[in-house]
Amino acid sequence: MRKIILLLILAKASISFAQASFQKEYKTTDSASADEAMGLVQTLDGNYLLYGQSQLGVGLMQSRVRMLLLSATGDTIFTKTFGYDSVSLSVIGALQNSAGEFVLAGNMNNINLTNNRTFIMKTNLTGDLIWFHYFDSP
Repeated sequence: MRKIILLLILAKASISFAQASFQKEYKTTDSASADEAMGLVQTLDGNYLLYGQSQLGVGLMQSRVRMLLLSATGDTIFTKTFGYDSVSLSVIGALQNSAGEFVLAGNMNNINLTNNRTFIMKTNLTGDLIWFHYFDSP
């Protein structure tokens, strides 16, 4: 009898701690031929920032920074893409600062792969670009 009560208590505890999950499909409306996720950050308000890059066109060595802000249930709040002509941007990391702004960093090359640089960029909470800086390799 004690074993049955213990099993019922454990079963109830495991159900109480189960987390809700979601499965969604996200489609882009631009000319990207491939999207690649590089990371996920939980935001201060419990949402999720999914970040990575979008490869432009088939056979082109040009990519842009892609940001998706998702609600806790997986609904899209916004999708943003940043980039420059003839430049490939590859984001490596992201965070949200205490003001709620997003800061992303990564690598930047021209499409000839002759100029390797590091970039850092900051957006506001709705994903609008505040600033973008790059640094030449020594």
